[in-house]
Amino acid sequence: MRLRIFLFFVFAPIISFAQIIDLFQDYQLQDSTQWTFGIRTHVFNNSTALTARVLNTAFYGGYIDTEQKNNILSRADEINTSGSSLNTSIYVAKRISHFRNQETFGLSVFGKIADRQENLAMFNDKALQLIFNGNKQFTGQTISLDPLEYNQFRYSQFQVGISKDFKSGNGFTVGASFLYGHNNRHITSDRMDILISETGDRLSTDAEFTIHETDPNNPNFFEYNGAGFSIDLEGRFAVQLVSDSSNPGTFHFSVSDLGFIQWHGTSLQTEVDTFYSFTGINIENIFDPNSPTTGSPQNLWDSISVQSKQAYILNIPNTIHFYLEQNIQKFRLTMGGAHRNKAYYYPYFYGKCGYLVAKNLTLTGQLNYGGYGKFGGGIEILHESESHSLKLGSTNIEGFLAPDQWAGQSIYFQIAAKL
Repeated sequence: MRLRIFLFFVFAPIISFAQIIDLFQDYQLQDSTQWTFGIRTHVFNNSTALTARVLNTAFYGGYIDTEQKNNILSRADEINTSGSSLNTSIYVAKRISHFRNQETFGLSVFGKIADRQENLAMFNDKALQLIFNGNKQFTGQTISLDPLEYNQFRYSQFQVGISKDFKSGNGFTVGASFLYGHNNRHITSDRMDILISETGDRLSTDAEFTIHETDPNNPNFFEYNGAGFSIDLEGRFAVQLVSDSSNPGTFHFSVSDLGFIQWHGTSLQTEVDTFYSFTGINIENIFDPNSPTTGSPQNLWDSISVQSKQAYILNIPNTIHFYLEQNIQKFRLTMGGAHRNKAYYYPYFYGKCGYLVAKNLTLTGQLNYGGYGKFGGGIEILHESESHSLKLGSTNIEGFLAPDQWAGQSIYFQIAAKL
């Protein structure tokens, strides 16, 4: 029970499974293509500590045995992260062949509508030990649960932009978005300590944290709880990596989702800054509902917290992404990395190798490290012709193959028509 409570606290609002990186090639129209229409979805989940088996059990029901708990504790670092996302979008791009009665090269405009959902968390190894085995193991100690952070949000994105390629091989893409905020729950802690006496008859908490939550009476997808703005920027630069001067590589550098959402004044802010002590009872497990308490949870919460309704601003996580790409005969080689700010994200690095197995069919393998997980790998199948493109893949398949040892699970799908 206590494990499920913890997992739902971290992941509950959505079941979503990228490392949350958006690419801009869809807006660069090649050859004779004048229009393109597409839809794509990417589901992702990963953690540096929790395993796919435990996450699936928390969502769908089941029993977490001792071996599974030990697998997680052996994976856990001193500070751990988890991230999940579910992003779905439709987009359209149009080539601009003439501007002010003059012929243009490599110019296109685009628009996108997207549903963006994320659950992000950061927690330490002591929190996991407490959740799995209770607080009896810590008698006579003071344990810190810092850092303990959580951010869940959902918004709709309405984006317009422009993409330009030059004959030199360089280019850029710029996009601006209006963000229609649906919901948010954001928890930040400055202090979260638990003190347990030698005999177990006194348990004290020394805590200071803040919870921001959008209007709990207005939680539905179509409800309007906030608004904001973001921009995306990408630069592309031709680089000579091989001796064949007619076959340059390309270096891409982008910053995406640089923006904010201001949530409405009906949002609820809860502040806790207190030292609270339970005395006169023997508490073996503070997460066991059968353990003695000193009153109802609601009465206790009301006594230690201060609540108010007020507007607040959330700076949404932004992503810095770079990669180098080179075609060599039938191979396409890619190496890159990324970092997300305000997202409890470790630096992320990856390498990809694609091979043209048939005229319109490319198979790609990927290895990666970091982000919300550790080592991972993925695969992609791309079928592309003059009239359409179809892509199916995963950035993380390890959680499907070894769910007791790894967490990474990812599936993405994209289909586009070209005119």
